[in-house]
Amino acid sequence: MELQVFLPFILFSFFASVTPGPANLAIFSQSCNSKWKQIFLFCLGVSIGFLFVLFSCGIIYLSGISHVQINYLLKLFGSCYFIYLGITIYSTDVSHIDNCNQLKSFIKGLFVHPFSYKAWLFVILAYSSFIPPALHTKIIYFGGIFLLSSIISMIPWIITGYVIGKKINPEKLTIINRISGIALISLVIFIWII
Repeated sequence: MELQVFLPFILFSFFASVTPGPANLAIFSQSCNSKWKQIFLFCLGVSIGFLFVLFSCGIIYLSGISHVQINYLLKLFGSCYFIYLGITIYSTDVSHIDNCNQLKSFIKGLFVHPFSYKAWLFVILAYSSFIPPALHTKIIYFGGIFLLSSIISMIPWIITGYVIGKKINPEKLTIINRISGIALISLVIFIWII
């Protein structure tokens, strides 16, 4: 019985994690503009932030708290953070990238998922859709599967961003940053329209 529950959850968590969204756009942009150490610290921050979301959603789901009000606050604060991140990515001067500030890379990554409406929505949706009442005690396993899927799903975004960042000239990299920044801000606008 558990395999019939875990397999669809694994597929959902992987596809929810690998699809374009604020975190993956931020990872892509960070990978275009940084060295491996900053990319790693940014992604470590993203993963720890996602662990916070998984844990918090588990508490919300198991406690039966209505998430309507929480969703609105996440939407509001997340929109502000992602507009800030979009503007930062858009205005990045690739000729003067700060590859020395490791703590800043980690902290920027740390706040990506806690302020991502998509992350909270997908985790709450996954928990409520795939975890039957008989398996509530195993929610930590479901959270671990989602975290592992998220980490594995970062790899193509990291590699693609890093390769593009190293292979193209600074002018084209600036264009990619502008497109990434606009895409992130567009996601925020889209969230408010739907």
